[in-house]
Amino acid sequence: MPADTMLNSETLATLVTAALGLQFAAFGWRILREIQLEDEGRRTWFLVTDFFIILSMGATVANCIVLPLAGHRDPLLIARTVAIAYIVIAAHPLNTAAHYRLFSPWGRTKYRQQGRDVPYVTDQERITLLLTAAAVGTALWLLQ
Repeated sequence: MPADTMLNSETLATLVTAALGLQFAAFGWRILREIQLEDEGRRTWFLVTDFFIILSMGATVANCIVLPLAGHRDPLLIARTVAIAYIVIAAHPLNTAAHYRLFSPWGRTKYRQQGRDVPYVTDQERITLLLTAAAVGTALWLLQ
């Protein structure tokens, strides 16, 4: 990574802290939602986007905090990790909305009308998850 594009420590700390805060808030909201569903006797599960958040939080803590504190600071790895963290958190509401098929006037009733249960990954969610993966791939390609 060229020296003129590296972030200073203060900016990086702000980006990492904000990313982790946003991810904890989004994941916390999802956990509360699943607890509410469980209390109502409804089926609960982690969405694929929830797993993305968990993986991204772990990677952010490991690559942007733990490794640098242990003396293994890799600016390219940190830049990639922060970029992915922001892509994952930005895509989270879209992926969640797609899971509930909110981009369609029929919502999830589409499946019930066909006599089917709501699938773990909906058709709309597949599209937004692919777009998320494409955005991550693009960021990794750009940050070389």
